[in-house]
Amino acid sequence: MVAWSVERQVDDRHTRHTKRTDWTRPTRSAEPVSRHKACLLAVQASGTWTLSGPSVLESWVHMIRLRMELALTDTLGVPDDGVSACTVRPTERDGLAELLFFAYEGGPDQEEDTVDEAQIEVDRTLDGGYGPFVPEASFLVRDEAGCVACTLVVIHKNVPLLAHALVHPRAQSRGFGTALIRRSAAALATSNHAALTLAVHPDSRARKVYERIGFVARALPST
Repeated sequence: MVAWSVERQVDDRHTRHTKRTDWTRPTRSAEPVSRHKACLLAVQASGTWTLSGPSVLESWVHMIRLRMELALTDTLGVPDDGVSACTVRPTERDGLAELLFFAYEGGPDQEEDTVDEAQIEVDRTLDGGYGPFVPEASFLVRDEAGCVACTLVVIHKNVPLLAHALVHPRAQSRGFGTALIRRSAAALATSNHAALTLAVHPDSRARKVYERIGFVARALPST
């Protein structure tokens, strides 16, 4: 058996404290801690959390997530970015799994080691494992070879969460990620949502993209 723990700073209406949660798993072959278990913890904690454990598991149980938030207004509008995109359909699951795997591969946000593991994550997201999936605010770009960029949005505890914002390596630096996130935000704004949240590794290159769009890190209040 191996064991690891989560320690996170938790705010409630009156106090700030550290909460520790312990897990055990028998082997490395057990299902990894879900990326969006990470995301949801980060959103709930309104700050950062650290998951640590034995070094043999370091690649998938040592992670930090930073909560970020974008205020939504009715002035966002649909961006005129020239990007041809459609809403995400359940029939795209296989293509989304490959996109998720290659988009995260080698970066600080990678958790899935295979396309099969990525398929589990995609199914969990689309099937409501992190809250109701919002297809009208989730967008996809394809090229002749398949899916190259997407946003997947869910509603977690009545707040929109950008569960995944993915761009395939072959399509990076073409503005797809920014365009789709802005479209997701615009779609949510028309539904009277006040904010869009996400959780990202502080060292991820995506963090700068989120900041340019207008996402703000939600720091814990001082004690």
